[in-house]
Amino acid sequence: MVPNGASVFVWCQGTLRAIEYQLRFEGLFSALERPDPPGLTNQVKFSIRPMTSSTAGQYTCFYRTGELWSEPRMYDRPTLSVHPGPEVLPGENVTFSCHLETATTTFFLHKEGMASRPWRRVDNSPAAFSMGPVTPAHRGTYRCFGSYNEHMWSFPSEPVMLLVTGDAGVADLASTGQPSSPDSLEPHRSTTKKGLRKDLIPWDYTAENLFRVGLGLLVLVALMCLLAHTRLLRKKTKRASSQERRRRPVTILCQGPPVAEAYEIHTVREPSTKDTSKSLMAGNTLNITEMEPDQTGLYRCSYRIAGQRSQLSNILCLVMTGTFDKPSLSSMSGRVVASGDNVKLQCFSSFKFDAFILTKEDAPQFTQTQRSTAQDNGQQATFHMDHVTSTHAGTYKCYGTFSKDPYVWSHPSDPLQLVVTASLPPPVIKALPGSMVLYNEPVTIRCQGPPDAEAYAIYKEEEPEYRAGKQLLVAGKTDTSTIQEMEPYWTGMYRCSYQRGGHWSPLSNILHLVMTGSYDKPSLSSMSGTMVAPGDNVTLQCFSRIGFQAFILTKEDAPQLTQRQSSTTQDNGQQTTFHMDRVTSTQAGTYRCYGTFSKDPYVWSHPSDPLQLVVRARHHKPVITAQPGSEVQYNEPVTIQCQGPPYAEAYKIYKEIEPEPRNGSKLLVADRTNTLYIQKMKRDNIGLYRCSYMGAGFWSPLSDPLELGMIMVSLTAPVMKALPGPMILYNEPVTILCQGPPYAEAYKIYKEIEPEPRNGSKLLVAGRTNTLYIQKMKRDNIGLYCCSYMEGGLWSPLSNSLGLGMTMEDALLTTQTQSSTVQDNGQQATFHMDHVMSTQAGIYMCYGAFSKDPYVWSHPSDPLQLVVRVGLTAPVMKALPGPMVLYNEPVTILCEGPPDSEAYKIYKVEGLEPREERKLLVAGKPNTFSIQEMKANWTGLYHCSYERGEWSPPSDNLDLVMTGAYDKPSLSSMSGTMVAPGDNVTLQCFSRMKFDSFILTKDGAPQFTHRQSYTVQDNRLLITFHMDSVTSTQAGTYRCYGGFNNNSSMWSHPSDPLQLMVRGPAGWSVSPQNQVRLSLAGLVLLVLVVLVAEACYSHKRSVYGLRSAPYLSVMTNTEDTRGF
Repeated sequence: MVPNGASVFVWCQGTLRAIEYQLRFEGLFSALERPDPPGLTNQVKFSIRPMTSSTAGQYTCFYRTGELWSEPRMYDRPTLSVHPGPEVLPGENVTFSCHLETATTTFFLHKEGMASRPWRRVDNSPAAFSMGPVTPAHRGTYRCFGSYNEHMWSFPSEPVMLLVTGDAGVADLASTGQPSSPDSLEPHRSTTKKGLRKDLIPWDYTAENLFRVGLGLLVLVALMCLLAHTRLLRKKTKRASSQERRRRPVTILCQGPPVAEAYEIHTVREPSTKDTSKSLMAGNTLNITEMEPDQTGLYRCSYRIAGQRSQLSNILCLVMTGTFDKPSLSSMSGRVVASGDNVKLQCFSSFKFDAFILTKEDAPQFTQTQRSTAQDNGQQATFHMDHVTSTHAGTYKCYGTFSKDPYVWSHPSDPLQLVVTASLPPPVIKALPGSMVLYNEPVTIRCQGPPDAEAYAIYKEEEPEYRAGKQLLVAGKTDTSTIQEMEPYWTGMYRCSYQRGGHWSPLSNILHLVMTGSYDKPSLSSMSGTMVAPGDNVTLQCFSRIGFQAFILTKEDAPQLTQRQSSTTQDNGQQTTFHMDRVTSTQAGTYRCYGTFSKDPYVWSHPSDPLQLVVRARHHKPVITAQPGSEVQYNEPVTIQCQGPPYAEAYKIYKEIEPEPRNGSKLLVADRTNTLYIQKMKRDNIGLYRCSYMGAGFWSPLSDPLELGMIMVSLTAPVMKALPGPMILYNEPVTILCQGPPYAEAYKIYKEIEPEPRNGSKLLVAGRTNTLYIQKMKRDNIGLYCCSYMEGGLWSPLSNSLGLGMTMEDALLTTQTQSSTVQDNGQQATFHMDHVMSTQAGIYMCYGAFSKDPYVWSHPSDPLQLVVRVGLTAPVMKALPGPMVLYNEPVTILCEGPPDSEAYKIYKVEGLEPREERKLLVAGKPNTFSIQEMKANWTGLYHCSYERGEWSPPSDNLDLVMTGAYDKPSLSSMSGTMVAPGDNVTLQCFSRMKFDSFILTKDGAPQFTHRQSYTVQDNRLLITFHMDSVTSTQAGTYRCYGGFNNNSSMWSHPSDPLQLMVRGPAGWSVSPQNQVRLSLAGLVLLVLVVLVAEACYSHKRSVYGLRSAPYLSVMTNTEDTRGF
């Protein structure tokens, strides 16, 4: 008996092996719980609050170990029948029919005594298994099962005996082959026995059968001897390992405060904290000198201070390993997986372990236990890891154990290293137009992944455990799932993932899809009023006459703010209160509440009427400032900033037009930003500025005014030019250009008529254009031109005067004028050019003119060709230590010019045209540019030039490459690493990455670089480099790299080096060590030749000396004593 409205806790107790508990109310599913921690407790707690008439009734609970539930009522038993009957003649066709009340589409038919897998059939109930024509091999007892999922079947049906009568011949003991039914997956084995039926053929006692029986007995005896020998060896191994374990001591340490007086260490035999043994001692350690199975289990401890006992410590699980032979651990998904993949680890042993334990090194908290199943003359268990991340990477081992001693484990399996490659970011799942959908209204679920996603999968989770219950809604290229009419069936939790590069991403966040409008709306009120001050505590109350079991509070424009509270009975209805402590302006807004029931937590009522909560604060005036100051030079930038409190939500900045700002002001800023940036100060920007901010939905008072002033600076005179030059051929076009600053507002171009331009000048151009175009040069166009420009309302000084002349021949761009002097009955002038450079080389001509008509010239003189023999060589561009730089490593770019260079310029080519799209990096005396850490943005082409009176031609391009951006490929030689001169060599570079091209390089030969596009072979990228008729110059060390076309200067790590050797004689490859050895051998050979030559010559002289001089005979004897 429980009072109405009280909370009730229901405890469900099972076994330590239970992994899941289920609570049912009146036979229907109510709640699901899992033990925490698993394997260490055998009971869970279910909460029922509050207890009402709708929750009163009969409750039952069940637990699950592995795939089996504790109660048979959790499963149904199918019925099996055979047509045309259980007794048929050979050659007839038979159909087994399996029927199950529970909805399922997968059935299995199993023949007793057959070790192979049963037949599988996917069909609606009842499922039909056809076989025929039948033979005596089909005799036997059959049962059928219904499958709820991959690992969970129903109870078996009642057995059905199939009899095949009137058969001729003897049934063979071996397999009779596969039945003719297309549904059968495994062959049947005959189950006939002597004397089973009257129609069986008697045993044939022939010599051949006797011989077979003898051989079978011999094989049986041999097998029994082998099994006995194996068991004896295992007993010896167990005894040796047991003795080894007993020699290993264990110390249990209980860590308490320094003032602890005594310690107690408890051995926990049950999941409760009640101990079955107690050890009271002065120290805080318990020494176990020899580990035995009875000392394994759960331990807890406590300490005493002043006679008071402390709380019990955490649970220590003490396990003994090495008791049995090790199992084997393998990965059914491979040792290298991508992030987001599903991984299956399989632990197998020939021992009949009841369970297997999976552990991970350096992660003692990671321990999974699975019940074992029989498989291939052994026991195995499969451990699932869904959507793995980098945290799952590491070394795994598994152990075997028995139920009677769950803390006595086998030796560990061999370690398995799991590698998780780069992860994909999870997608974002959304509901459009929102996650709260009105009954019968449409909604679209969208999975937002990257643009290059290849496929999408959207799931609806049917149960809290994702693996156990998921419904695939979308699987393909579309990323949306549309629900035309919202109903309770569609409510719940949704998640999604996408595929890219053959791998699936991790699951997205959970989308909670709710249906509203199922019940009448509740009412929402504020017990603290609708207008509160910051820091106040607010209580909102939701009430309804309907017996809702819970209420939900939501806030508009804040979907993440959702609170759920259980309801209580109040005034013939249900209500709940929502508390918000120390509110701020962020909690102001519109609130609504909904009612719901526990059985359908995603089916809500109509929303309550909206409640507007206002958090009103007293605002202070903001402060307005100008940076760098309130007095700004003309055309200089200035920033106006409005400084408000941290909780300010928006700002407004005004410029006053009339004395009353509100009545005469111009709004310049109305946004979350509090700054106004003026790029160039003009006359229009002068004036008074004010600002205000908004907090908690209210605007603050205006700030004090900021007076912004402008400081004028003197304007420079423009520059006057004529294009193509000041000397124009008669009837040819000319353009007069007035060059002012980029921010000039208007231009004026004059032609001088009198010496005073302003008093005697003709205005030709007045406007935004700065050019005057003369289509045909005439005598009237000859004269002086000047111009000016306007900026900030002011006109600049006049430019220099441009003299425009006309001639009848082509004129040169370079013009000098000199007064003539009398010389040899004529007039002459001398023109000087000092320190000529290559730019002054060209064709020169001179003209004559009179002062009265300075713009009317004579015919030109004959042309004079001036050649300046000056030629600067292009510099040399280098990268130190080399042009191929590892990622994040430093590199220095060096421009080598002559010693007397005056300046250098180093450019980085940004586009395809180096001379038009380049970035200047260095301009000055230094000839180096250092990059501290090599990144992708530093790769590309570089060139440089130097100045020595003039600028040199640019250097050759330096291609700076970054390596180490991707995993390395592999390089191999299809012709071997030792080849003869003249052979054809093929080098093969391949990678599993989808590189666009591969690059082959040779050590010590930077000019040797080959780039090839790839081909696809066996799901790998493959490229071959051919070298025909190799010589010794092609011997050396080769490496290959992978790269992509979008950045040809960013390469992978290099492959492992491949040493190619070209053996002699035609092109003998000599290493530096061999060169030294050959030099020493040649020197020794030369000394030997000299000594032999000298010996021969001395011998000839000795023969001559025997006839003429005794002195020489002495020398000959002397030579003989030396061995010659």
